[in-house]
This record gives sequence, structure tokens and C-alpha cells, in this order.
Amino acid sequence: MTTPHHDHSPAAQNLLSVTADRLGDGRVVIGATGEIDLLTAATLAAALEAEPAPDTAAIVLDLTKVTFCSSTGLNELLKIHTRATGAGIPLMLVIDEGASLRRTLDLVGLLDLFTVCSDQATALAADPR
Repeated sequence: MTTPHHDHSPAAQNLLSVTADRLGDGRVVIGATGEIDLLTAATLAAALEAEPAPDTAAIVLDLTKVTFCSSTGLNELLKIHTRATGAGIPLMLVIDEGASLRRTLDLVGLLDLFTVCSDQATALAADPR
């Protein structure tokens, strides 16, 4: 089941959309498309705030369609990492090899904090435990 999460302000609607799919085995795939910044981070936060749910086995956060991520967006990634880690739930980020977001995470010293896959199929096939 896909659940769209949107900020209803006109500006944010044009910049970021987020979907969430809960798979039958407890994995959750959250996909973001657009820019994550001060204006749109609340849209991502709203999609992530329910995770990890009690029945969540793993979280896959697909960021392959994110075109920009500010420090506010990085903070949202750190928040979900903290919640997932605290609950013992694997979190995998999906980011293309050459994506600016991957370079940004590397430059600020956060890349090694996350399990990062280059595509969603690899993230879903991984046994992160």
C-alpha cells in the first residue's frame, strides 16, 4: 500500500513528494522525490515520524530522486537513524553512486554512519541484521 505524504503549502508541494509502502514482511520503503530543505523537510519528517512502527522489520529510504538536500534534510536523516538504531531496526538509504547527496554525506562525515545501497533492489535483497 502506498501512502503519499505531502505538505499542503503550494511551494512545498512543487518541491518534494514522499511515498511510503509497507511490504508484507514488515519492511517499509519510503521514497522521496525533489528537494529536501527548510521549506520541505516537514514533509519528509511527517512520513518518517511513524517509523519504526512496532511491526517494522526494516526501513528502506529511497533518495535516488532527491535533487537537493540541505542541512535540515540531513538532520531528518539523522533523526530516523537514531530512532531506527534505538529500536534495533535496520535502516538502509538508497542513493545513486554519483549523487550529490552521497558526496554531501561523505563530506560531512555521515556516509559511514548509514548503510547505503545504490538501488532499491539491492537494499531490499540485503539482510541488514
